[in-house]
Amino acid sequence: MGSKRLEKLKEQEINALNCCNKILVQSNKDKVLLTEEGISEEKILVISPYYHNMSDIMRNSNKKDILFWGAMYRPENYKAAIWFIKNVMPLLSSEDVRFVVAGNKPPEELKKLENDKVIVTGFVEDERELFEKSMCFVSPLLTGAGIKVKIIEAFSAGIPILTNSIGIEGIPATNKYNYIHCETAKQYADAIKKIQNGEIKEQRLLKNQKEFMKNHFDLDTALNEYVEMIKTL
Repeated sequence: MGSKRLEKLKEQEINALNCCNKILVQSNKDKVLLTEEGISEEKILVISPYYHNMSDIMRNSNKKDILFWGAMYRPENYKAAIWFIKNVMPLLSSEDVRFVVAGNKPPEELKKLENDKVIVTGFVEDERELFEKSMCFVSPLLTGAGIKVKIIEAFSAGIPILTNSIGIEGIPATNKYNYIHCETAKQYADAIKKIQNGEIKEQRLLKNQKEFMKNHFDLDTALNEYVEMIKTL
């Protein structure tokens, strides 16, 4: 799509938003982007996206499984999983770990990489068991924009989260406090080794994640804000 066409679409979108009484966005970053385009800040409400809340999970890590979860027919997911297999797993060849890729409709180019240390499950009826027993959750996304709901769901599960700037975009989390920021294959591998040998304290992360979710992505609070907003229209 040409730049002139994109500019025209952007102009049409901004004009439409200016006609709205209220605009709901999912992050403060989106709010800033809209105000920079001249949209009144009073119109904009930042509200938590809906997600599968797994806060009641009782974690029982097997200190082995590295979980990647998402719709595996989506290129941003399966390409990230392939990147991890080809770049991070060789650095963990001497460790007792498995990379578990869970999600619907994985492509053949991903499934052909399966071996005794790479498990491609395909569709899972209930992902809760995976979040309960896995050692950590990784999301080494190569493309994508905006809030990734699967990251928020992982936060709710209280599992150590390893992700990059794309994965954490729009989520106001703090590196080494409620998640672990990784950009390179070595950073992922080093963090996983530290989790496995206990250098990174999972219970401290869990406590910080619960506090983070209550402050930023509490669904009851979001619902109440939405209802109150509707009443003002």
